[in-house]
Amino acid sequence: PLLLLLVALALTFLGGTAAGAEDRPLGRAVRLPATLLHRAGTLRRPLGRVLALLVRAALWLGRAAAHVVRVLTFSLLAVPAVLLPWLVQRLLLLDPLAAHHDAGSRWITRARHRTQPAHPWMHDPAARPPHPYRKVRTAVVLLLAVPVVVVGTVWLRGDPAAIDVAQPAAFAGDDWWDTHHQDLTYVLTPRTGWNPYDWQRVQDVELSTINVHDGRRDTWTPPDCGGCRRLKVWVYGGSTIFGYGQRDDHTIPSELARVAADAGYTLDVRNMGVPGNLHFEEAQRYAWDATGQDGPPDVVVFYDGVNDLKGALLRNDYRANGEDQPSSITLEEFRRNYGSFEAFLTRVFGSRPASGPGAVPTTSSPPAAPDDLARRAVEDYARALTTSRGAVLATGADGFWFWQPDRWSRGPVAGEPSGPDDEALRGRSALVRSLLPEGVVDLSDSLDPSTAPLFYDDVHTNEEAARMVATSMFAEIRPTLDRLRQEAP
Repeated sequence: PLLLLLVALALTFLGGTAAGAEDRPLGRAVRLPATLLHRAGTLRRPLGRVLALLVRAALWLGRAAAHVVRVLTFSLLAVPAVLLPWLVQRLLLLDPLAAHHDAGSRWITRARHRTQPAHPWMHDPAARPPHPYRKVRTAVVLLLAVPVVVVGTVWLRGDPAAIDVAQPAAFAGDDWWDTHHQDLTYVLTPRTGWNPYDWQRVQDVELSTINVHDGRRDTWTPPDCGGCRRLKVWVYGGSTIFGYGQRDDHTIPSELARVAADAGYTLDVRNMGVPGNLHFEEAQRYAWDATGQDGPPDVVVFYDGVNDLKGALLRNDYRANGEDQPSSITLEEFRRNYGSFEAFLTRVFGSRPASGPGAVPTTSSPPAAPDDLARRAVEDYARALTTSRGAVLATGADGFWFWQPDRWSRGPVAGEPSGPDDEALRGRSALVRSLLPEGVVDLSDSLDPSTAPLFYDDVHTNEEAARMVATSMFAEIRPTLDRLRQEAP
């Protein structure tokens, strides 16, 4: 029974590691071969694509099988069949297989053949001798397996400290960059700080440079102003508002509070940024948040741009331009992965999986031209803008909508990333800005006064740029703040 119990628990543990391989060393080692194939599949070659498809299918089936094995093994084997009988035998000192005879009964107990020898530790001459090379084979397997498991576990553990990333030019002289890079890696890693299907995406964490409580990143708060009116400001956006590349007290919302405090205004700014959010998602979140116990705010700020463009790009890659629905980055990436799985099934079985009666196959639309894609992104943003404006009007808050700068909204800067398509992308960025709906403030030129490197990728910036954006924001909302300070709370 003890042996069966250990086997059951081992299977249960292995099932758990297969389902949560990111945060258990043994699980990481178990998926080493799949990860090697996955890394090979990242090569832009036909064989690499086939391997990538095989790995996606294997991981999907593995997770499902691991969950079934874990639940069934523990429920059906470990508890009722092993643990309870063992406890009964140990507590009551009963042997359920022992032969006995009741003197008052006419039944005659049938003799039981003992399969266990009377002296189990004595050599049985009839037993088959072990293979002479079995120990050698076992030793060779262990010698080969141990270094693979150790190296694979270290390689796959995802420890940010073990990843050597060159410090971007935008963070030259910032001794906190390495720590922030580790914190950001932790936040964006599934099963530690990242859940792409959760409302807030980022889970509550307490790190050196990133702290999230109640689903919102911490923001700098001005000191007590001695009885003055403290205005409540909520800032919605994606990862640029959340603050990739910036410490808690130096994100755009924090810098907005700091700039206002330097000018004599006391703002309680709340960072409502969620990485990956498009404007329609922010509008939905605001409509929900503003009707809660803490809402509505005095002023709400929306800061968008790149994610709305990326959503249109992903939908174009998926050939879904003809669908009349808002484009979510998370949704489109899920659909893309599912499409790859369908491609895998097609290659293996030669046709798509059978559909139910009356099913209509989905047709794909042709890819859009770059200029048409830019117009489609602005059109989707404008439709979402109608939703957010209606929610702001219904809650009685003052709303502001800003279009964010990106690397292509200003000229080339030494030390910032660059690519062969930069000139074409700068033209597309200019086209998008020319099509922005009325009432949207374009902050693309807010970084022009600086010639230093500010971007460390195509959209995320350092703390200096966050301060510059916040300064431009404050200049736009300052007249409204003056009016609100004069009104009775």
